Amino acid sequence: MYKSKLFTTFSIAVLLLILIVGCRKEETPEKRGVFVSTSAVTKITLDTASNKISVTAEGDADVVGAESITERGVVLGPTSKPTTSDNKITAGSGTGNFKANVTGLTYAAVYHVRAYVISNGQTYYGNDVNFLASAPIEIIKNGDFTDATPADAPTIGQMAFWKTDEVDDGTVLGRYDAGGSYGWVAWTWHLAKGIYQTVGTVNGNNAADFHISFSGRDDYDYWGSDPFVAVKLSVYDGNDPTSRVTVDSATVQFPSYGVWKDNQTVDFSWTAAKAAQYAGKNLVVEFDVLSALEAFGYTGYDDWDAYMALDKVSVIQTLK
Repeated sequence: MYKSKLFTTFSIAVLLLILIVGCRKEETPEKRGVFVSTSAVTKITLDTASNKISVTAEGDADVVGAESITERGVVLGPTSKPTTSDNKITAGSGTGNFKANVTGLTYAAVYHVRAYVISNGQTYYGNDVNFLASAPIEIIKNGDFTDATPADAPTIGQMAFWKTDEVDDGTVLGRYDAGGSYGWVAWTWHLAKGIYQTVGTVNGNNAADFHISFSGRDDYDYWGSDPFVAVKLSVYDGNDPTSRVTVDSATVQFPSYGVWKDNQTVDFSWTAAKAAQYAGKNLVVEFDVLSALEAFGYTGYDDWDAYMALDKVSVIQTLK
């Protein structure tokens, strides 16, 4: 009987203890920390004078607790996870979104960027973001055919940057002043060889788009044969452009005799694999006039003459 009362009293005491402990409010420690993230790079622009790239890099910073941010900005480098020992651009202090303008980057180079903040003497970094320092760039020079020595030079071979393989330059191929808004233009016959320009070397690391535009006029065609202009991208090794090999080609027709057709366009797109195939080779942009018969694969009909004037040539390359 005594033992039964003792056990009951002990059980009640244990139950009361459990209830008291269970009813006590759990104390949660205050969360503290510094949080920083890196956003995608925006506003990638090219300074054509220096051929350097500028970008806007963004970050976001927040703190919980007593910490404060005394410095913030972005760090940049050619390899992943750059630190403040690399290129550092400060962007003030405090929390919230911030931006930093980065200039002087090498065209077509790959960079890594991270946002950073300094709080209580310790540096914190955001996630790593990589980007290609590339913007659309004009790769044709003297596209309006005005630069020549002498200034009134009648042949293609006397123009800056442009060349031809035609041995009869000046007779079946040449340059004349068309007047008006066009001025100097290139002129060629369908039996003459084309005009071309070496525009640099192939970047084998990236895919690329080529947007080609030009103006043209059918100066004369026999029996309304509606001439074509063949636009080509070619490549070659070494110093001999006559060894070039055509990689891409497209044709544009000019059906209206004597009328300038502005902003005629051709677009070529290279995958990264295609660019890698021609890496380091010299890149050529070429224009060649074709008669209607030539364009459709017929030969031996020289009396279907076609004469064309070309002007305002532009080739915009965009690496991707």
